[in-house]
Amino acid sequence: MMLLSFLIGTVSVLYASSTSNVQQEAKRRWLDGDPRGVISIIEPWLNENTAPYGSERDALRLLLGEAYIAEGDWGLAARQYSIVRSNKRTLSTFALMKVPWLHFEAKEFWTAKKRCEQIRSRYPQSDIAIDCLKLIGMSYGELGRIRSSRSYFDQYLAAVPQSPFRESLELLQAEYTYRKDPDAGRELLYHLFFHHHYPTTDAKIIEILGEPFPITTLEERTARMYSFIKGNRMEEAWQLYTEVQEVDSPTVEQTQWLSNYLRD
Repeated sequence: MMLLSFLIGTVSVLYASSTSNVQQEAKRRWLDGDPRGVISIIEPWLNENTAPYGSERDALRLLLGEAYIAEGDWGLAARQYSIVRSNKRTLSTFALMKVPWLHFEAKEFWTAKKRCEQIRSRYPQSDIAIDCLKLIGMSYGELGRIRSSRSYFDQYLAAVPQSPFRESLELLQAEYTYRKDPDAGRELLYHLFFHHHYPTTDAKIIEILGEPFPITTLEERTARMYSFIKGNRMEEAWQLYTEVQEVDSPTVEQTQWLSNYLRD
């Protein structure tokens, strides 16, 4: 929402003194939730090469890019953002920061990596340069370069030790490894299956494998329960707890520990 508000605000400021039908109609359709209508207005106008020009034209290109994104056309969106980036005007830096992510979504992983490397060279101390460590790692992973992927993930986590993306990066690394080396990847996925915080991690592991790991020991049940607790999945945790009580005869210490976290 913040990005959409930014674009609409930019359009409004740049067009305050303009009466272009293209500008007004494109803005109206966007606010009406009609990205396909935005595309139908701006695309033919760009082909005519008529006014407005300069930064106003760049703003409309970004609006067109957002309409493409809404329609799932990531490659077309990347092209519009790349054009604005290369124009070196008011919105160029804003476009520069988003271009790598659009190329990644378009599955143009090598291009995404290259664009992030350019950003890191040009703005080495910026937040986006740090975020690019993550994207470069993701791009290498998608390209099957597992060691390079892990190296960039490690660099990112070293730069942002409290990152909320730590678990998602661990999951990505496990998935990339599983694609290339199923046995090694399965070990990483096994660890996350029994030691995770977020329900989305659990769901993704089952999606990758096609089925959950079997739970066969007290240690696995206990670890799995703790993951459920951390993810606020209390009913599922309680179900496993009752299985432990019925099957595994836990120690008094283990029972007390579980009772401290679980509730009826």
